[in-house]
Amino acid sequence: MSTSTIILLVLGLIVLAVLSIGFMSGWNAFQSQTGKTNVDEVVEECRTTCSLGQQFSFCSAEKELRFAEEDIVITASCAVFANEPNLQRKYGVQSCPRIDCAKPCEEIRVNEMYGQIVNEDYEDFYDFDVSALASDLVEGEKCII
Repeated sequence: MSTSTIILLVLGLIVLAVLSIGFMSGWNAFQSQTGKTNVDEVVEECRTTCSLGQQFSFCSAEKELRFAEEDIVITASCAVFANEPNLQRKYGVQSCPRIDCAKPCEEIRVNEMYGQIVNEDYEDFYDFDVSALASDLVEGEKCII
């Protein structure tokens, strides 16, 4: 066999492997690698789950929000996107008054990290204030991640 034949066979196998993985996983395996912004899709999905009254999907099912322009990837539920002040303001996910998503602070998750209760005057660096979702706070406390 000539060298060009071997190179073409190897390239053909690589293309076949990529196509096989793509069709078997619904192209989801490559979606996170593309860096595509999906903010509008997540906002619409959250709006839909709210309007259908799907409590688990809105409160607990995690969605990956990607904002390629700023190289941001946030994994959280619609409830977090809608109730964390900075995320709600920046990405525009609306709250869902018909669904109650309150849960203990330690069960609220963003990017594989869980909430922790701190005093209201806590000044150290934190990324997310999810106090609006925490059901176990007393006056003077907040839930941060």
